Amino acid sequence: MHNVPFRVIFSKRNQNKNQHETHQYCQRISYAIKQVSPTAKAVLYGSEARQDSDIDLLVLIDGDSLSIKEEERIIAPLYDIEIETGVAINARVMLKKFWENLPFKTPFQLQSRS
Repeated sequence: MHNVPFRVIFSKRNQNKNQHETHQYCQRISYAIKQVSPTAKAVLYGSEARQDSDIDLLVLIDGDSLSIKEEERIIAPLYDIEIETGVAINARVMLKKFWENLPFKTPFQLQSRS
C-alpha cells in the first residue's frame, strides 16, 4: 500500500461486508497520505465496512507540534477522494508521540497498535 503503515480496525459485526471496496479506498487514501506525510501511520476504524457508511481515519504523524495549517495540508488530498467516490472521510490528525504517551490506554488505542 505505497509504504504508508495502514492499520484497519473493523467492528466485528461488519468485518465481512464490502472489504474489497474498503481495500480500494485504503489504497487511495494511503497513497494520498504518503504524498504529503511519508512517515505517517493511518488507522482506519469504525463502521467503514458498511456500504452506506463514512470512513473514520486517524492519521498519526511525527513531530513536536501540529498546526492547523499542517493538519489541513495532510487532510486536503482526501477531499478529492471524497468527491470522486462519494464517501465521506472523517480524518483526525494527531502527533504519534502524543498518541503513544497518553497517561491511559483506551481499548481503541490498544487495538490500533501494530
